[in-house]
Amino acid sequence: MDARSRYSVPMRFDWLARPATLLPIFTLAALVVYWPSLGGPYMFDDIHYVATNIWVRDLDATRLLELLDPWGAPALIVENYAPVNLLLHSAVVWFAGDAFVVHHAVNLLLHALASVLVVLVLRRAGVPDVAAIVAGAFFLLHPANVEAVAWISQLKTTSSLVLVLWALLAFERFPLPSAGLFAAALLAKASAVFALPALAVFLFCLWRREGERPSPRYTAGLALWAGVLVVFVVVELAVFTRLNAMPPGGVPDDPLVQVRTALGILPHYLLMATTGLGLSAFHQPPHVISWTDPRWILGASAAILIGIRALRALVRGDTEAAFWAWVIVAYLPISQLFPFRYPIADRYLYPVLPGLLGAALLAFKGPLTKLLGTRGPPQWVCGVLVVAGLTAFAFEARPRANLWRHPLFVLQDAARNYPDSDSAHLLIAGEQTRAGERDAAVRSLRLAYERGIESHGGFARNPCFSTLTDLPEFQQLIHEMAGQHVRRLHARGELIQVEYLGLVEAHLARGEHDLARRAAEQGLAVGGSFSPRLRELQATIPRDLPRRRPHSVK
Repeated sequence: MDARSRYSVPMRFDWLARPATLLPIFTLAALVVYWPSLGGPYMFDDIHYVATNIWVRDLDATRLLELLDPWGAPALIVENYAPVNLLLHSAVVWFAGDAFVVHHAVNLLLHALASVLVVLVLRRAGVPDVAAIVAGAFFLLHPANVEAVAWISQLKTTSSLVLVLWALLAFERFPLPSAGLFAAALLAKASAVFALPALAVFLFCLWRREGERPSPRYTAGLALWAGVLVVFVVVELAVFTRLNAMPPGGVPDDPLVQVRTALGILPHYLLMATTGLGLSAFHQPPHVISWTDPRWILGASAAILIGIRALRALVRGDTEAAFWAWVIVAYLPISQLFPFRYPIADRYLYPVLPGLLGAALLAFKGPLTKLLGTRGPPQWVCGVLVVAGLTAFAFEARPRANLWRHPLFVLQDAARNYPDSDSAHLLIAGEQTRAGERDAAVRSLRLAYERGIESHGGFARNPCFSTLTDLPEFQQLIHEMAGQHVRRLHARGELIQVEYLGLVEAHLARGEHDLARRAAEQGLAVGGSFSPRLRELQATIPRDLPRRRPHSVK
């Protein structure tokens, strides 16, 4: 299964490509780049993933069973079936509590390890040592990866890639046991789905090129991987369908607009991947409304060219086809096949980048082999360009790591890049509130709601907006947001206890005390870990006075 024999380049860098040598070097480089983010607190998704997640902070046998339940409360709270991710968070909390530096350090070490594994996978595919090492350093320092590494709750992203790369490397010697690593990667984050198509295409190309019959061990291992993936996809789709019974806020209703928008984000991702430009927190670009918008035309053209290149490589039986399969399948979940509130994210590139690196290096394998096989000025020029590029990436990544020291910096970055985003309107509302412009602040909050923010509690309980609570317009906004949450919950059908808790809070926000009381009773009847919180809320629900019947006039 080793494709290295196809290259005649001397392995002068074999000693440097060893994990024991690379891992300390990559870890030190990552530490220098990510140092500003190491003290960053919990923010955004970290709150419900770690800070307030009872299955992470107080895990016992009963809660472990709940955590493993695909339709249980943990999957609904983190909006994915990812028990391995939550178990990893729980292990870090057990070891270090809320020491933020430890949570960040775990992510940083996993990122360095993932970069080393990228080198090993590329070498296994036949990429020369020096090119594979450069590609690993490119992945390590790429500024698009900062969000995945510096955000505590993105432990799922780094751990999933480490597990799935390990599974790919283990397949050659242990095809059946490696399916366990593949399953663990999927249960950390569904983005690991790309590994099976990439492995299948790699084996197909290898067997076709060498003319050998498939080994029964590899066939059985591939079948076991496929079985693992089928079971996971069935479960994950059920969870995803339940959570998205109603489309997220800010998503266009027109399916043609959704298709054009999905194609329109592809050029943005390619720009981010190749240059590190166009990065931002919480991307919210405008939807592609017009057929003449060049974004979707460029995206469609790029998709066609990638498809043609991948098909040609597959027909030739070239290993390059496996990496194109990697890229395509890793990109599909983030391509807005299922629309998101934020259609682009830096962290979504994390599992795609290694595939792009492998495809690019194998696409230019002829010139690359010739360059590395000779000595002279071209090598020196190429070396200077590589060093300059990696240095530029490091200098670009460090300021982005600095953003993750405080949530306000992240929101400001999003607002600076997308002035009409929900983040921008939220920041503007805060400034207007502090300036005493209360009516304008409510209008800005409504714009943030229309752009996708749906947490009525986030507005009602935010101390920044406490001076707005007496305004009828603010009360009306909270009433609408809570009503949207009620409709979203009812669209899911039969509810579990944590959803009844959300229903109680929404009815209370709307002043619907009888409905809140009924939802609390139903939640307590269902049972679960949130019974104490439901009883606490139930005790605070005021009793509405019965309305007097009008006296009849005799």
